Order: sequence, then C-alpha cells, then structure tokens
Amino acid sequence: MLNCWEDFIPEIQYINDAGLRAKVEDTFEEAREIAGWTLDELAQLPFSVNIPGVTITLREHMRAVAYMTRQAYQMFRELYGEAHPEYQWNYDFMMAGALLHDVGKIIEYGKDENGRPFINQRGKLMHHCISGSCLAAKHGLPDEVVHMIAVHVQDGTKKYRSPEAAVINKIDLLNFDPFKAFAGLPQNY
Repeated sequence: MLNCWEDFIPEIQYINDAGLRAKVEDTFEEAREIAGWTLDELAQLPFSVNIPGVTITLREHMRAVAYMTRQAYQMFRELYGEAHPEYQWNYDFMMAGALLHDVGKIIEYGKDENGRPFINQRGKLMHHCISGSCLAAKHGLPDEVVHMIAVHVQDGTKKYRSPEAAVINKIDLLNFDPFKAFAGLPQNY
C-alpha cells in the first residue's frame, strides 16, 4: 500500500530545495484529489491510453523520466561543466519539471464501468500539458517549471523550450516512442 507521494515516486527526494519539493507534492496531491484516485489506483494507470496493450504504468513512466533526467544532468555536469561554465542547468527546477511533466494525466484520465482508463471530458477539453501547468502555477511553482510542463509534448508546433525543457522533452520521448514502436504505431519526429 502506498501511503505518501514519496512512496509513489521516491524520485521526489532528488529535489534538494525542501520548499520546491513540498510544492511538487502539493501539486500531485491536488491532482489526485480532483480526480478522486487513491495512490494505489494511480499506480495501476497506464502511462498512455493511446497505445494499445501498453503495460507501462504512469508511475513507472514518471519515475523513469525523473531518473533519466537526473542522469542526464549529471552527465552534462561531468562532460561539459568545467570546460563550458556558460551552460548551466537549474537542477532543482529540472527535477521538478521532470517529476511533474505528466501530472495533468492524473486528472485527464477516468475509468469506465469496466475499470478501463480513458481520456475523460476534462482531458478532452485540456490536454495534460495545459492542466498540469495550470496546477503547478496554482501551487506557486516557478514559471520555469510551469514552462517545462507546458512544452514537454511534441505537438507539431515550433516553440521555444528552455534548456531544461528541451532535456525533459527528449527524455519523455525516449520513454514514449519505443512503446509506440512495440505497438506498431508511428513515432514522433
């Protein structure tokens, strides 16, 4: 049984700033309350309802994106840090964005009478990048983090992404496109 957000997604502990970490948890909690899920129910949701037969959960996906973002940050620091001090990423903001990039899916999904998840009416009206960024802003997360949530998807439009948002976008795709390929679906570009 999952009792708290640190049980659900232990990578929250990657955020060093306790105030920022609390805002991330508050954002997750409000999404959970809005949707009426328990943490155990959330742990069973698929990360995508648009990939037939996908068995990867939203929890696994969010954890993977957070873990891989942390690894990318460490690699950037190790390989580029000293030689290129002009390129600095905000680690805590990047981790908050990685953790919350799909928080909107919590309120975007519902369950039908057979317990199968689907995109509910709220999800049809507001893509998870919109609802998630709105929740993050409501909980006082910095604009930089809200931006990462808002622009993490490949939607075919050209838009500015901060360096941190660019990393999260690519890592999210790395944790999405292969599963589309396994299902025989075309990937993003």
